[in-house]
Amino acid sequence: MASQSYANHRRWFVLHHFIAYPVTLVALAMAARLAWREPTGVHLTLALVALALPLTLLSARVMALTVQNRVIRLEMRL
Repeated sequence: MASQSYANHRRWFVLHHFIAYPVTLVALAMAARLAWREPTGVHLTLALVALALPLTLLSARVMALTVQNRVIRLEMRL
């Protein structure tokens, strides 16, 4: 098994950092602009859904890191 170091860990996950986040942030910007120009119920709902998408991506990362930290602490206790 290879030893762990900062050099052999991936810093960027291409699908997550360079595709998913930019696409959802562009969608959020477009929906917010549309809701600002024409504040109808449909446009405001669209803006809220567009806001929820990047927050969902972020919360998925936070949850995965939380589980990873718990597993590491459990391994250290054993």
